[in-house]
Amino acid sequence: MFYGDDVRWWVGTVKATDPETQGRFKVRIHGLHSDEVDDKYLPYAQALIPTTEPGTSGLGLSPQLQPSAFVFGIFLDGKQSQLPLILGSMPHTQVPSSVQRENSRSSSNFFKNGDKQTASIYSGKVTPVIITDDMVALYNDGKANADERRMILMKVLTDEGLSPRAAAGVVGNLAVESLYQFNPDAAKVDSVESSYGLAQWNADVGRYQMLERFTASQNPPVPWNDFFGQVKFLVHDMKTNPAHEVWTDLSNDSLVGEISVDIKDYSNPAWLFLKKYEVAIEAHWSQRVQQAQIAEKQWYASLAASKPARPGGVQ
Repeated sequence: MFYGDDVRWWVGTVKATDPETQGRFKVRIHGLHSDEVDDKYLPYAQALIPTTEPGTSGLGLSPQLQPSAFVFGIFLDGKQSQLPLILGSMPHTQVPSSVQRENSRSSSNFFKNGDKQTASIYSGKVTPVIITDDMVALYNDGKANADERRMILMKVLTDEGLSPRAAAGVVGNLAVESLYQFNPDAAKVDSVESSYGLAQWNADVGRYQMLERFTASQNPPVPWNDFFGQVKFLVHDMKTNPAHEVWTDLSNDSLVGEISVDIKDYSNPAWLFLKKYEVAIEAHWSQRVQQAQIAEKQWYASLAASKPARPGGVQ
């Protein structure tokens, strides 16, 4: 079998070991296998072992991964995505640590209700996102311009507990992904990917399908390209998707630093969202930063403009 240049990385959770003890593991690959796929239908993944092992049947050690192990790897068949190979495992906890809980409580309204509310983020339950009448009126059935849509997104994210700078890091990326218009119908369909919506959720790895299921589950149901349906899914996905959960870091003010083209680490909220949620290369990096800076400045300008006038006409 020829292994070409179509490398596809994945992360997943081990659900079962191989009853035939051939060193294989059933893996639920995040973003590809939804909860609707029963464990018994999950693919077996081979596991890479160190070159210090003989690599011959009957000799040496076999992989010792256990169910619930968090693993990462590649597909040997590239775009076909039928032959997963486990390259390694990553230590993890299935609930937030005490430090994460404490840091998050101090910076995010979402965590102020204690551990019960925090646990719901990691259990995959839908967490409500408040869309106000003012937001709906401003969107005006899609007639809102890019500036107005940008401010709607900033309002939702800050209402949910993100700082304006963290929210701007998200919105700057969404601007680039959605063709600078925050267009829920934005699409990129070519030989490389099939992606849709505000965040260009990729159908090839199941993220677009997750969006479809989410919007269809709303009360009342809405189509996948509904602007507010996508906004709700974005927040929910940022909080609950194990492979793309970025909310905890973004809501920790002590971690959120400057938005700059020169800062390519997780202190930069634009970089954090790009790498942990979009899981993308640095395409249009300077534009993402520029759009994030615009979002932050416009947010504060809008707040200043919306302050009621003091007596005598003094702002």
